Formats: sequence, structure tokens, C-alpha cells
Amino acid sequence: MPSHLTAGHSPALSRQASTATIPSASKYKNAFSATPTKALYTHLKIDATAPTKLKCNDLFFAAPMGNGNLGVFPMSRATVIETLKVEVHPPLLLPHGSQIQDFEFSPSDPLLLATSTRTAGLVRLWKIPTDVSPQPVGRVIDAATGYLAAHERRVEVLKFHPTVGSVLASGAMDATVRLWNVEAMQDRITLDCPDTATPQSLAFDYCGDALAVAASDANMHVFDPRAQVTAVQTAATMHIASKPIRLTYLTPDRLITTTGFTKLGTRELALWDVANLSTPLQRIVIDGTGVGALQPLWDTGLPVLYCASKGEGLRLYELTAGLLRESTRVGMEKQATAVDLLPKSHCEPRKCEIARFLRLGTDNSVETTSVHIPRANGETHFQHDLYPPIPVTNPASAASSWFDNFTQSIEPVMIDMVPEPTMASNIIVDPVANLLLTPEAAPTIEELLERHNDTFRRKSTVTYRRAASTVTAPGSVAEEDAAAAAPPPGVYRSGPVMLEKHNWIGLATWEPHYMALKNKRLYVLHAAGDDVPVFYIPMAAITKLEGVGDADLVVEAEERTVRARVATRKERDAWVDALRTAAAATGLSRAASVKSLPMLPALPRPRVGANACLMGNLQVLAGEWAERLVVLDEEGMLHMYLPDIKAYTTGKKAPLESIDLTVALSVRLVHTASQDDLTTSAADSQSCAMVVNTPKRILHIRTRSPLEATNWVDQIRRVVTAKSSDTGSPIADAVIEGSVQITDASQSVPPGSYWLALLNGGLYYTSTKLSTIYSAILAHIETFNVTSATAFRVSGTTHHVQTAAACDAWVTHLEEARLRSFDILHAIGTTRAAFKEKVNHATVGRWWGEGGHEGLTWVDEASVEKGESKVLFAVCGKTRLVIKSVPAEWESLRCDSAFVLDYGQTIYHWNGSSSSRVCRARALDLATRLRKSRSNRPKVLLVNDETDRATFTAFRSLLTTNPSPSPPPTSTSPASTSTPTRIFRTTAIPRQWPMALVYEGTAPSKTLLESETAVVLVAYEDVFVWTGAKSSPQDRIVAGLVAAALAKGMSPPMFVRREGELRESVLWKEKFIDYEGSLPISLRPAALAQPTAGHASGPTPPITLSIPHMQPPPPTANYLPSGGVLTKTLTTHFTPSPQDTTSVLFSGETYIFEYTYRLASGRERRAVFFWVGASSGMTGGGAGAMLAVETARMGDANADIVRVLEGKEPPDLCALFPDPLIIRLGQQPKTRSLTPSQPIAFDIRETRDGICKATEVEIKDTPFYAAHVNLFLISNTAYIWTGSHCTTKETQCARDVAQNLLGNGSAVQIVPQGSVVPPALQTVLTNAGRSPLQLEPRISVRYPVRAFVFDGVSGQVKMEEIYNIIPDDLSASTAVIVDTLTTIYVWFGATSRPAEKITAMQSALAYTLSSAVHPKGVDLVVTQAGAEPPEFRRLFAGRWTPDSNKSAAVSVHPLQTVLTEYTRETYSVDVLLGDDLPQHLDVTKLETYLETEAFEALFGMQRDAYLALPLWKRDEVKKRVGVF
Repeated sequence: MPSHLTAGHSPALSRQASTATIPSASKYKNAFSATPTKALYTHLKIDATAPTKLKCNDLFFAAPMGNGNLGVFPMSRATVIETLKVEVHPPLLLPHGSQIQDFEFSPSDPLLLATSTRTAGLVRLWKIPTDVSPQPVGRVIDAATGYLAAHERRVEVLKFHPTVGSVLASGAMDATVRLWNVEAMQDRITLDCPDTATPQSLAFDYCGDALAVAASDANMHVFDPRAQVTAVQTAATMHIASKPIRLTYLTPDRLITTTGFTKLGTRELALWDVANLSTPLQRIVIDGTGVGALQPLWDTGLPVLYCASKGEGLRLYELTAGLLRESTRVGMEKQATAVDLLPKSHCEPRKCEIARFLRLGTDNSVETTSVHIPRANGETHFQHDLYPPIPVTNPASAASSWFDNFTQSIEPVMIDMVPEPTMASNIIVDPVANLLLTPEAAPTIEELLERHNDTFRRKSTVTYRRAASTVTAPGSVAEEDAAAAAPPPGVYRSGPVMLEKHNWIGLATWEPHYMALKNKRLYVLHAAGDDVPVFYIPMAAITKLEGVGDADLVVEAEERTVRARVATRKERDAWVDALRTAAAATGLSRAASVKSLPMLPALPRPRVGANACLMGNLQVLAGEWAERLVVLDEEGMLHMYLPDIKAYTTGKKAPLESIDLTVALSVRLVHTASQDDLTTSAADSQSCAMVVNTPKRILHIRTRSPLEATNWVDQIRRVVTAKSSDTGSPIADAVIEGSVQITDASQSVPPGSYWLALLNGGLYYTSTKLSTIYSAILAHIETFNVTSATAFRVSGTTHHVQTAAACDAWVTHLEEARLRSFDILHAIGTTRAAFKEKVNHATVGRWWGEGGHEGLTWVDEASVEKGESKVLFAVCGKTRLVIKSVPAEWESLRCDSAFVLDYGQTIYHWNGSSSSRVCRARALDLATRLRKSRSNRPKVLLVNDETDRATFTAFRSLLTTNPSPSPPPTSTSPASTSTPTRIFRTTAIPRQWPMALVYEGTAPSKTLLESETAVVLVAYEDVFVWTGAKSSPQDRIVAGLVAAALAKGMSPPMFVRREGELRESVLWKEKFIDYEGSLPISLRPAALAQPTAGHASGPTPPITLSIPHMQPPPPTANYLPSGGVLTKTLTTHFTPSPQDTTSVLFSGETYIFEYTYRLASGRERRAVFFWVGASSGMTGGGAGAMLAVETARMGDANADIVRVLEGKEPPDLCALFPDPLIIRLGQQPKTRSLTPSQPIAFDIRETRDGICKATEVEIKDTPFYAAHVNLFLISNTAYIWTGSHCTTKETQCARDVAQNLLGNGSAVQIVPQGSVVPPALQTVLTNAGRSPLQLEPRISVRYPVRAFVFDGVSGQVKMEEIYNIIPDDLSASTAVIVDTLTTIYVWFGATSRPAEKITAMQSALAYTLSSAVHPKGVDLVVTQAGAEPPEFRRLFAGRWTPDSNKSAAVSVHPLQTVLTEYTRETYSVDVLLGDDLPQHLDVTKLETYLETEAFEALFGMQRDAYLALPLWKRDEVKKRVGVF
């Protein structure tokens, strides 16, 4: 057994079970808690079914938000807490697509978060941005930073290494625990759990050498992961295996504590000595009102163990003399569903705060709770005994060092997490002075991150108690090795060279090549951008390096000698220096001059895989599929070897092929067997292959599993992105591709059939989908247009596709590609290098044109508002208006336009003599809005040279100095309204262009504006530069230079206006369509001004329903503490009911249930439930409500009132009853006896909440449903009919109900489904017209009835799934889908709208077509309110609606028939004008349902002419023909 697991002396302690007592000398016995009056966040939408609900670190906390999302919230450090209400989304949302299983923050990097889900064996790594706002703005990170894929089944638990922050342990349902090198994203060690048990909890020891695992078989295993993959020790915890088990190391001692449950269901805590796991040192039985497993939280600074559980406070256990002793119990004001311990940096030493917890309450709020130790001099003297140094992750440790050095431990670093404050000088004793202090601003995340990093540099000088298993100390060998293991900086250089070649007669020739040095290898390529090198030379193989002549370079290696010539001697010397540095980094230790590197002795060849980040045996397509050992290195090179791992590791075999992925265009997952005509590549669970596109070839690779393919793609993208960020080479995540047919002859692409892919703004043609070379390439898309429904033309070549939908998809992506590939550098007449040089030498103050931008007019809104400059706006056009800036000169005026002169405090409005009324009104609106934007301070003057000469003279003097200028021209050419608006935006990652064209059109939206970017907008004669509030100085410089170059390149030069986020001018808002209060006529889409024909609006598209069985819904309330007093009151008698009839209710009554209990703090509390029977009526319900209010007001304790409808009883109310809940028909008899005198029947069902209820039904309405139980009480005998798929809980409930109503002496007879029915029961059923052979519906598996309600009251149809549906859930204004597996009903309410009905029918149809659980012959029928069939009504437990006895005709129709009728577009004149008009038609628009021929015959005009008429004339025409 390894020494670090067995060394040391075990304490001689009694191993008998004991009950913890409060030691009198404990300094923690008087600890108390304090909770701020305000919560941090409220109204969180927490996923109640998530196993892990809360985790936190120094900067953030995370919680599962439902729908497969994880919310991340910044931790507030403000002195004054402001509660933030999470209305919809958290500050940061991490979507996973599946329910969250576990998540864990890295102890070394506060921004790193690891997560796992409940449906995949994938571990996601997220990098949290530092600019997360605490406000719930709903920021979303679409994809994780990295993925760890190796587990075959769901990952249950995650745990980071305590001393090496880049080591992560993950336990999964495949009975393995994997240890990952997070930096390299590799699984280095796989541990096997005995008996294929699932890991439930993980814990590392003090140095992280040993790993303890609590498994699902109630055993605890201790591993030495670096020594062996099997457990070193195994112990039976004696906790029951059916409930969760948690464990933690009490570091630095070799003690482990486990928490779980006994066989009696009580909670317990056990203490173990690692040296001997045969028997626990201690077992403590936990009492109290808490529910759920105990969560042990160990304080690494104090020997204190905190135990928290749902529904109670904290328990403090002090570790003294090798045993745990309970010191005290600390209460919490509110019940918590999850608790986590915050780092010590959150504690306030002046208040003697020893711990601070983050608490998730039952009301879905998050707040903090502090634990304090009362000290008399706590505010004036630092309490050293409460704040000792604590161990933290070693910042210098490396994962590779920990994995490779099997025998060496890496100790944590001891730091003073809570530094000693200056106690006397910073405390103000006067409380009045304290109130007058200004609260300090909360620090930003960047500042908190800097403080976090500072703690690692604040090492402690105090020696901390260490366990005997540790072998190193802080600052010793472990840290030195970790520092030595840090990789040296890489050496990179590339450029064109002339390479010496010798022909067959020995003559030397020079050929152009391209040479690239990448850290450890020198690659030689034919040209820049090639993906396959001609050859390469490892730096370790170089034996001589020499500079010859003026510009020649000689490199001698073991296998070849290279002589290269560069342009200058300076460049040659730079090459020699770079090669010498790279060679020295791989083992050449002798110094070498610039000109010569002497011959060195032969060096051992290093391991080839030392720089590899991923490798594996994959299938590679090279003519045919062949197995290759594929290696991806950190330099972005992909090497392919023969599948001989031994030859690879020894370095004896060179790769068969090497590909440079830094020039790759796309790396994506694909389906190799897919023959789809059009696909958009994206990762999914079925993709087992990947495709790599480079500029010159295609690489097809097959993997063994989808997870492996995903891991390869993620790693390649990570490496390529890191290596190509400076070169600007883009790599596509998703690619549109498909088969096309070329029919016309062109120079670029010959006619024929091709597989076409759109990559990086270019079209790449191959002969087949699995081709490895391109047949043709169109690198840039200049123009394209649609020639037919299934054809489009690109650069003179017509492409034919199979469907119109495929053509539309191609056109959409071609437009996006055209925008992305727009060369902004070419448009402004510069090169990438020249533009980069301008950016490097520019400053933020100069990019507004201060010097170097002569001839440009820069408009600053601030200077205009002050009256320091003036701006003249022209409103031109007749039907479509254009608003633009023109030079503020008299010559700019035109008689056919209107003008607005903005001069700060005075705004002039001048109308041309021949301008239109619309033009004048638009100009007046512009002037008014300019005034409103300045708080109505400026005055607006209408310029009229005939009636107001003074105003006209002032207006003229601002535009010209000539006292008698010539009048404005009477006519001019019309303003161009077809010029598109272009929007350029800075990119977050440098790519090919400094700014990307993101929009080109006439109606842009402000959604294109992002706070982190800068935008350049070009519209008519105006150029705008808009800067986001969070944009960087470099983005602003780039936008300014681009705007200036674009404006200067126009003739005449345009105006350039400065705009800032939240400070936009009125003219800027005029360019967009969705600024508040602005829908400009000049930019309004043409479709908005045209009348629409046909139907005004269609129904909402089908809503996708979830196919798998739904998880149980979150309980409507938490279970109340047991041990209270329950009182039941019948409202009609106003007297309490006997105790033995508490669980028997009558549907015609209302009841008050008052439950009095005590909290953990000792305070008394009451809960009042107001139960309303389905047939109690308005009088009974009103009287019951009044009695409930009076009951809540009585007494001293606070009372909560809960209204409960029959059939919607919450689990916490049902749990208070001593017997199963029984709901009888009618009213409660006045006699106490509830024994039935006539045969009665009960429908017994187990709800999704796990509660069984018995509901009395009429015998004729007995639902013989195969998934439930029916109980018949006849005389003194109980007959229990059990469906083939009922549960044992339902059968037991039937027995309990029979005993409750008939007494213990009654006979019970079980009647299984399909068996012979007893004669007495058969007689009763026959008289009522029922038979147990009539199963409704006939199902082969247990399938709970599901219901989906469609409601369009808000204007948009929304769907909601209703659990435990009752007849009252069928609202008259909705449509409802009821799914019974074999039959799916669509129910129409009496007043439901056509949109709701159509949406429900279409959703039901799509639901069954995509379902894998429904049989192929499932019936789809439609019924309506008041005409439901009996089998539909019997699906609902208990009484049906009050009109259930009405003799309405049953209405059941096939869904497809009804849907066809509701979606029909045209009808004949007889139907539209007849008495039986379909109900779903709009009677005010009957003319829209006529066919074209019928419309023209009836109205005597064409439809277009009719639509051109005003509304009042349309009404006259409809009255004349009788369609009104």
C-alpha cells in the first residue's frame, strides 16, 4: 500500500457509536448566525429536479435554471445590498440543451467552470467573461470553451484537484472515474469502480494524492490514482444504497466523513480513519426536521465541519482529539433548498465572522448567511485564532508534472486568506457618523479577480499543522519542479525563400519556396498557404546551422541538408537567430554565433508525442478508407502515421503525411452515410465523422463514436483558432453543402453534376460528396441572382437544385457569404499591412480627423448643440422621402425640397416653393424631434421670406454672406432613393478584414448594434461612426479610419458624424426602423405601405411538444415539518371534524385545514388550507373563503392561506393526513358513520407527485383504465380491480380505503384485469351498463395521461402542459390536446379561436409523426365542449362538468378532416352566403375566401382594383353585392 495512504499513527479511540454532546470548552458553542435584510437575487427559475442546485466561488455562483440552462451570477461585494429580481433570464446563461447534472468551479481559475448534463457523457468547460453585469440581462454564451469526451454514459459528479487546479476528476454511470488534464483536454487516468457501481461523491486528500469515492452500492473506495487503477481500500459505509451518500476529507488529517441514511430512514454521519477503514471511528445519528441528505462542508482553516440539509439550519462539529463533537446548531431565518460555503475572503474579521454561506431559499431567492463568534474585543483586536492560514491551490503547479511524477506530492500553498486589518484607525464607533458615511462602490469583477490573484502571492509565515502523509513543503521541490515544468515561449518565423536544387548532372538551380519555423520543426512548402509541406526538419535533428555569403542559410540535419537564400543579410541573420533559439529549446545547449553552429554530438531523439494534444487510430479516406494513427500537435499540424504506436513513440517512423490546419477553411462533423441533397453541418449525437477543408484539398476522417468525433473537432478548432488569430484565417463552424447541376458552359465551372460547399465566402466544387480534391473553385462571390424557383446564377454560372426550399437556403447563405467576404480594405484603397500600420500609430483623439483628413466635414452633436457649428438637413423626394445632410450653404437649397437648419438653440424650417405637403410635414417633424431631444430648449422658427423678413434674414445670414444671393433653383434631379444603406461592424476576433459588412439594404434594425463594437454606417451623403459603450479604443480607431477613408473616397466628400451609444442623434435614429417613436417614411419597407390580399394573418406555426415521458413536475409546495397538529373544519357546520374522518372529504362541501407546527428556531407557525369541492357551488365557496380568512387571523402565530381545488391537492397537504385521501360524492351526512349503504365505486390513481387518492365515481362512469385501480364496495366486501399496468401503491391505497370505510372485518377480493369477474360485482356493473372488459384506452405500457393547453388570449398562441388535469382546466376559450397513447383528442372550447384550434391540431399531428413511443395506428380525433364522448370524460378523475347529465349529441371527428376544413382557403358563394357558414371564418372578410373567378363575377371588378379602393368604398361595394 502506498506510504501516503498508510503512514502515521492512528488515534486509539473508541469505535462505538456515540451521540455528540456539546463540549463546555468549545469556542464555537456560542456561535450565532446573521442574515442581511435583503436578498441578492429573487424569483430565480430554478430547476427543482436538478441534483446540484447551487455552487459558488469567490466571484460567481451558479444554479440550474431549467430547460437545460445554467445561470451564472456575479457575487455582490457592495456595502449596501440591492435586491435584483430575475424576471426572465439570469445575468449569464449557459445553454446545455439538457438538464444539468453537476457543475464545479475551478479552485485556481475563478473564471473556469466545468459542467455535466443528465443525458450525455460529456464534460463542458466554460470560460466566464469578466464583464458580466449583475443585472439579469440574459447574456448567452452559445458554446462551451472546451469539451472533455471519454465517458460512455452520464457524468454524475465533478471534482477539481485541491493543489493542481488544471486536474479534474469526473465520475460517470459507466462505473469509471476519469482524471483529466484540463489544459491539454486529455483523460490521463481511468479508475474502475468495483461491481460497476456509479460514483456519487468524490473527495481528494490534502495533497490530492488519494481520491475517495462514494459509490451507489453504499461502499467507499480509496484510490491512489497514479499508482493503480483499482481501489487501494474499500469499506462498507453501512448507509443504505437507495439514498445519496456524501463524503469529504477532513484535511490535512487522514480522516474521512460520510453522510447518509440508516435502514430506518434516519440521517447519520460517520467518521473514518484512512489507515483502517474496517470500522468507523464514530457514528452520529442526526435528528431534527431536515429532509434530504446531509451536505458536509469542511472549513480548511478551522477544524470545523458544517452540515447542512434541506429544511433546517447548520450544524457545527468541531474536530477535537480525533473525534467530531457537536458544538452548536445555527438556525436560518428561511428554509433553504441548497447551501454552499463561500471562500474566507468574504468574511469580515472585525465582526468575528468565521464563515459565510450562500443559501438558495424555498422561495427561489439567493442570500447570504454569516456565522459569528461573539468576542468582547472583536472590533478592536484581530482574532488570530479564528483566522489561521488556509491551504489553497498551488499556482505554479502543472497538470503534466502531477501526472508524470508518480511518487511526488504537490502541497498546497498556505496563505492568509483574511489579512489582518488595521483595527483601530478604520473603525468609527459613533453610530451617527457611521450612518453619514457614503457607501463605497462595489468592486468590478476585474478588480475582484486581481484580489484573488493577489492572495496567491500573500504566502503565510505561520506553519500550518500538516498530516504525516505529505512529503514536501511550500516553496520546496514541488514548487520548483512546477516552475521548471512551465513550457518555454514558442519560436515562430515564416517567409519566402529560394531553395537550392541540384539536377541530374549536378548543376545548382534556385526555386522559390516558403519556409515556416513552428517552435520545434522547420517546414518547407511550395508556397504560402499550402496545407501540405514538402518536408520538415525537427529542431532536435539539426547538427549544423551556418550563415554563408551575403544572404544564404545552411541547415544540416541527420537526413538532409538545406541551403536557402533570402532577400537581405539582415533577414538571414534573423532566420539564424530564430533557428538557434528553437534548437536550443529542444536540447542544443551550446552557444552558437550568427554565422556558424559547430557540429554537435548525436542527441537522443525526443518523444514525438511530447507536443501532441490529441492522438488516436482513425479511418482516413485516401482512395479507400484506411486506418491511420492521427496526431494533432499544438502548432496546428495534423500528422498521419501507420497504425504502429510503438514506432511513433520511439520516433523511428516519419509521418506518411502532414497537413497544416492553420490554413483550414472548415472543420465540422458530418454523417458519412447521409445522402441529403442539402445539409448544414452541425454537431449532433449521431455524427461519427469529420471533414477538414483546406484551400487545396479535403480530408475525410471517421471516428469510432460521436463523442470522439466531437472531441477531435473541438480540439482542432481550439488549436487552429489560437494559431491563426494573427493571420486572420477564418474557420467555419457550419457549412452549407449539397448537390447541384451545372448546365451552361462557363470558363470557371464546366457543365455537369457537382457536390457544392460554401466555405469562407467561396464556392468549392467536387465531383462527389467524398471527393478529396476540388474540381473547381470560385473564391469570391461578386454577384448572384435567382433565375427560377429551383435555380440561381453565381458569377455567370447557373446552378440547378432539386427543390425550391433548397434554392431559398442557398440564396440566403450566399447573401450572408457575400456580406462576410466584402473586402473593406479594397474599398478604401489600402492593404492589410498599411492599415495595420495606421492603427498602430493612431490615437483615439486623432481618428476624428485632426490632421490628415483635409476636405472632410466632421459633425459633432455636442458642438452643434452649443451653437459652435451648424448642420443643414435636406428632406427630398415625393413618394419616398430621403433625409440627408448637405453643406450648410445657400447653394444647397432646392425649391422642390424642405430643409432644416440646426443652429443649437435655434432650429430653422424652410420649405421650397414646389415641395410637396408630405415633404414639408416630414421636415417639420424632424425639427420638432430635434427640439425634443434637447429637452425642448431650442425654438423652432418657420422661415417665410414674405411674412417674416427678420427670420428669413437671420436664416440667410447663417448660410451666406451675400446680402442678395440668387434664389434657389426651381428644379433639380430627384434624390436617389435606391442607394442602399451599408453597415460595417468591428469584429471581436481579427479575421481577414478589420470591419465586416453586416447589412446592406434600405431598412436596417438597431439590433445590429452591439455595445462591445464600433459601427460605420454609410447612407446617401452621410457617414456615421457609432461607438458602443463597451467598445475598445482599438475598435474606435479602426472605425474612425474606415469612416474617414470611405467619406474621402466619395465625390464630393461625405459628412462624417460622431454617435455614441445612448447618445444617438435624431438623424441617426432616422436611418433605422425600430428606434422608439421613429418609423421613418424614407426607410419604411415597401411591403408595409402595400395592402395585403387574402387572409390578414395566418395561424401560429405548430408548437413542438416534448415526446419522451415528462419528468415529475416540481411540487407545488415544500413538505411541512412533521409533529404538528392538524384540525379539519367543515364550513357548513363550522365545527371541527373527528380525527378519524380527517382524510374523508365530500365533493359538495368546502373544508378548512389548519396545521400548527414549530420551526427549528422554536417559533410557532400555521398553515391554513382552504379546500373547495368540485360541486360545492358559489355559496359554499364564498362561505369557506370567509372562514379561511377568519381562521388565519386567529391566534398569535403567522398563518399562510392556500386555496386548493379538488383534484389539485398539493403533496404537502396529502402528507398531513393519517390515511389516504378519499373524496366522496355529494355532501357530508350529519351522522358520524361514513359506511356506504349502497354499492359505490372509487377511481384510484397515483399522480405525478407520487400521491395516491381515491375519488368516488358513478358506477356507470367507472373508468376501467389499465394503468390504474378501481375499488367497488358492495355490502361488506371490497372488490379491487387492478389494471395490468397499475402500481403497487395504488393497490395498497385501495386496501386502505376499504379498511377505512368498511372496517377491519371486511373481505377484500382482488380482480386482476382479464380475470373472471365475481357474480356480485358483475351484477352491479351490468345494472349500471358497465363491464370491466371495456378498457379505455387499451394500452400496452403504463402511460400517464398528458394534456397540453393552447391559449391565444395574448395575441400569440402559447402552449402549456397541465399536470393532474381536472375538468376545470378545460377553459372555454382554449384548445386542449389530451394524449392517452393510443388516442389523441383535440378538444375545442366553446369560445376558442380558429388560431388556437389550428395550432393545436397541427401540433398534435406533428407530435405523433415525430414520436417514437406512440403506435403507428394512433387515433387522432377532434371533439368539442358539451359533446365529449364518454371515454374522454372518464379520463378525468372524479366528477365531470355540471352539465355532464345533459343529453348532448356526441361529436367526434377525424383530426385530418377537421384540419383540412379549417385550413381551406377558398369557398363557393353558396357556402359564404348561406345559413351554415363555417364558424372559423371571419365574417367581416368573406370576400377574401372567394376564388378569383367567383370574385370577379360577383363584384364585377378584379381583386387588385378592389383592394386599391378606400375602405369606405369597399364597404359600399360589399353592401351592393350582399357580402356585408
